[in-house]
Amino acid sequence: MSSIIPVSREVHADKHWRRFESYAFARRMMAVPLVASEIPNASTSMPLAFMRQDERYLPVALMGLEQDSNLFVSPDGRWLARYLPLALRAYPFSLALTKEGEQILCVDESSGLVGEGAGGEPFFTPQGSPSEGLTEIMVMLRQTEAHRVASAAACALLAGQSLFRPWPISVKGDAGERQLEGLYQIDESLLNELPDDAFLSLRQAGALSMAYFQLLSMQHLSLLGALAQAHGRAQASSPETGAGFSLCQDDELQFDWDR
Repeated sequence: MSSIIPVSREVHADKHWRRFESYAFARRMMAVPLVASEIPNASTSMPLAFMRQDERYLPVALMGLEQDSNLFVSPDGRWLARYLPLALRAYPFSLALTKEGEQILCVDESSGLVGEGAGGEPFFTPQGSPSEGLTEIMVMLRQTEAHRVASAAACALLAGQSLFRPWPISVKGDAGERQLEGLYQIDESLLNELPDDAFLSLRQAGALSMAYFQLLSMQHLSLLGALAQAHGRAQASSPETGAGFSLCQDDELQFDWDR
């Protein structure tokens, strides 16, 4: 049974919630969905890619070099990047869509951030209206959803021009060689060969900037390599807590782009 349930007066009238202080909840997220409006900022901090879901492409921030691993979360739960994706900011809340397209606010009851009685922020006012904090979360999630729809449309235009190509990354490090599959990047050669009318249509839809920011962000793969080595050192020095996490200037992994 899922611990993520709709927020309702019947269930949450007397409950309170707390804002997260640790990013441990994101520790197993190798990729985090992005929306177009945040891609310029995200591209300055982390490598971006595209993933395919239900025959559609969506932009993601690449957070790790293997499944169930987010290198941007330190062993003690700190966030290690300059930018925090919108998809993580509302935790423990999320937005679900019904078949009719209705937006429903949900909360993760297993997050440890929801409790009975006082202590934290209320879900509802004594009059039964959503509290100020809950309203703030709802507005943010609805805005993000609107941007997600626009992002999907931009990705559809890029796909229509056949600009996505597989991005199989072969990562060579101290632990051997790992393969990242299921990722896509922009085909820069095809992008540069587009006729003027197609190029203009992508620019007008905001898809062109998305393409260029993805290409620019690929330079941050080396940052993931440095983070992987720092995590490895912390694990070796203190297997239980990961204490002593730090980055060294000579941390690096090699990436085989052509494999």
